[in-house]
Amino acid sequence: MKRLLALLLSVLLLASCFSGALADEKKTLTDDPINLTILTTRVSQYSTDVDTLWFFKYIEWWLKDQGYDATVTVQQTMEAGQQIPLLLATDSLPDLIWGIQLSNNNAVTFGQVDGVIMDWAPYLNEETMPNIMRLFKNDPSALAASTCNNGGVYSLPYMVDRGWGQAAGNQCSYVKLFVNTEWLKAVNMENPDTIEEFIDVLRAFKKEIKVEGQEVVPAVSLGNLLEQYLWANMGYYSGGAGKYGTNFCIKNGEVWYPAATADYETFIKIMNTLYTEKLISEDYYTMDNNTVRGISQAGAAGVVGDYGMQYVPDYTQWTQLKPFLIGETAEAVYATVNPTYTVGKIWASASTKHPEVLAQLLDYVYSPEGSVMYYYGPMKGQDPLGILSGWYYDENGVIMSEEVIKYNKEKGTDMDHFALGSDLVHSTIYTGNTIDYSRYAKVMAGLDSTLKTEIMKDAVTGQDVEIVWKVDYVPDNADGYLRHDAVKVWGDCITTVKLPSVYMTEEEALEAVDLQTVIYDYVVAESAKFITGLRPLDEIDDFQEELKKLGVEKYVQMYRDAYKTYMDSVFGK
Repeated sequence: MKRLLALLLSVLLLASCFSGALADEKKTLTDDPINLTILTTRVSQYSTDVDTLWFFKYIEWWLKDQGYDATVTVQQTMEAGQQIPLLLATDSLPDLIWGIQLSNNNAVTFGQVDGVIMDWAPYLNEETMPNIMRLFKNDPSALAASTCNNGGVYSLPYMVDRGWGQAAGNQCSYVKLFVNTEWLKAVNMENPDTIEEFIDVLRAFKKEIKVEGQEVVPAVSLGNLLEQYLWANMGYYSGGAGKYGTNFCIKNGEVWYPAATADYETFIKIMNTLYTEKLISEDYYTMDNNTVRGISQAGAAGVVGDYGMQYVPDYTQWTQLKPFLIGETAEAVYATVNPTYTVGKIWASASTKHPEVLAQLLDYVYSPEGSVMYYYGPMKGQDPLGILSGWYYDENGVIMSEEVIKYNKEKGTDMDHFALGSDLVHSTIYTGNTIDYSRYAKVMAGLDSTLKTEIMKDAVTGQDVEIVWKVDYVPDNADGYLRHDAVKVWGDCITTVKLPSVYMTEEEALEAVDLQTVIYDYVVAESAKFITGLRPLDEIDDFQEELKKLGVEKYVQMYRDAYKTYMDSVFGK
């Protein structure tokens, strides 16, 4: 943490040298016409028409209200993965890229090396961008994770509250494996405490449970949630080890690539047992989500890996599987809660003629008022554009608007104003500041804006972490029940420790990508063979030697070196 604070102070010191010049430059540009172009995408199930969005029309009005003769042109892409590389390679970016992810490698290559992407660092000071600096002071890790090795900040992050606790409810995204307590009672067993007991529970489900008209599948799982649970119980944490251990994780205070450790053999043998004994479906590796959830809805599975409990007949009959150590090398089981930021969400072209205007605009977006305007739009009767009727709090304390009431009436739905925000107001919810908007909306409405807080003890660092209750989840529905159950079962294992973004030199990044591609593809291919019996288990040692020939040891060392500063700051080494 001291290193993170030092980094923050160094950026502030560097930026302060530019603040006076920027203020003078703004004065000379106030009366000149300004044309800004913005490229965005959409995250909406209702509409894909960017021209319907209120906020981008509003920021043009807001800039004029600040004294700029501004015109804002918004473009939309639904194929950012194809369009962005072309724009970067040809140095033809629009002024601002909004909510389209900038990778760390692109930040280094096109920001630090080629100078195609704008560096925000000169504008990160109390005078030019005071609102985002307030957020960075409260969470220095967000700035550190956004800062390249040269001190450049080539994107601004998406900022969120620390989410955990009975009300905050943002659980660890990779520990979501649930067991049917009624089935446990039926086979006279309990929530297992060991991997041997876990497998025995599945065997008992297969042998003793009958579901009329359905074939019992002891365990089903979306994605890699079953595998993530096993890796977590082997002591790996940070953000999930991936299906076959192909994500870098922390274990016992060190950085590891799980597939290249002795734990890989343990993992493969467990999965091979589950597969060969048909404790998971023989179609496990080809099932789509609809098939998995169809089995869950039919009540034909006793262990379910899913992100919620709305797909089982009675959510009150389920609880999360407990943490327990697998193997003898792990010190403890930990689970990392969702981080408070996502880097790379807003970035700009270095060729823009108006960097200081973009800085002023973005700082407004990160302000409490700006965050309300971005996520909710204007209050009732206060739209300066005359487009929206505006939001208000209804008798149930829910933010509503006439547009949403009309939509609900026409569609037979039960949406609130926020649920339709991406159709009415903004392009994507994963942008800017989501910390202040719900509280500050109450301030704007003249309501009590006091938020309840609680203290979480970080299981790894032992530090107290303050949690803000933005929503008071109650366990009388599937979502609230799940969140309360997560705290009850996993609460003592929760940590905020998570490996941050890695910024390497251009040469290192290219080498790491080459190694990652070859190693990842090989691990995925051979793991499936081991688990399904196409390759004998006694060749796992040979597999590990094959990984070494592919360069896995160098690959691991590159990331250990890149993470050294962060690991030292957490573990004091």
